[in-house]
Amino acid sequence: MIRDVNDDQIGDILWFASGNLDVVKGVNMQPVSFAGRINQEDREKWRFTIPDAFKCIEEQTDGEITRDDFYPVSIRGPISYFGEVKKGEPQVKFTMHPHCGAGTYVYVENGKYIPITRFIDVEGLLEYLGEVAEKYDRTTINKLHVSAGIVSHITQFIDAKKAPRGVDVKKLLINALTKGTEDVIKQFHRKTLFPGIMHFQDPYNIDLERVQRCGLVTLPLTVPNIQKGYIRSDKPS
Repeated sequence: MIRDVNDDQIGDILWFASGNLDVVKGVNMQPVSFAGRINQEDREKWRFTIPDAFKCIEEQTDGEITRDDFYPVSIRGPISYFGEVKKGEPQVKFTMHPHCGAGTYVYVENGKYIPITRFIDVEGLLEYLGEVAEKYDRTTINKLHVSAGIVSHITQFIDAKKAPRGVDVKKLLINALTKGTEDVIKQFHRKTLFPGIMHFQDPYNIDLERVQRCGLVTLPLTVPNIQKGYIRSDKPS
């Protein structure tokens, strides 16, 4: 996405995607990353960031999706940890820097967006899963206890009055957390859209803390350029 070039199209892209959920499951936006030489005036004119994307999404969806509905990708850590101890096998953990990307899930009902943050206490649920994972020891009795606990506690993280009417959110979450099968996950994705944002760095906004926690193959390309002095030191925009 480039400022004043195509940033006014985000709302239309999301709307098109939401009307074709049978084949489109996500829209992952990438703010512009400048490669090669560019003067500072043009760079500042076209620079587009993740916060800029939040603002555009909020404005172009008439506030139905806001910046508060997004979380950094790394927030899913407790889910991976819970899945790992429950299944007894390694799970993918996205622990990259929180400034690398963000996303949310959105239901679409009667022509309106309903982000999951409106009816699910995301932070409370993740904190609970982290606590459960710490106590999980994979014995039969413990497994039954954990499953029963999830069934009894899950409602405190759901506001059923604000949830989509066409989805049994409680049942969906319980099945996802107790069964965790591929079919259950597919049920969730059938009616949701994933708006995501991922910002690759460039020589003009390089952040070494992000480089240290990079989860992409571009890392070997970036570090040598820094070491050789190819990264310019003028003020980033």
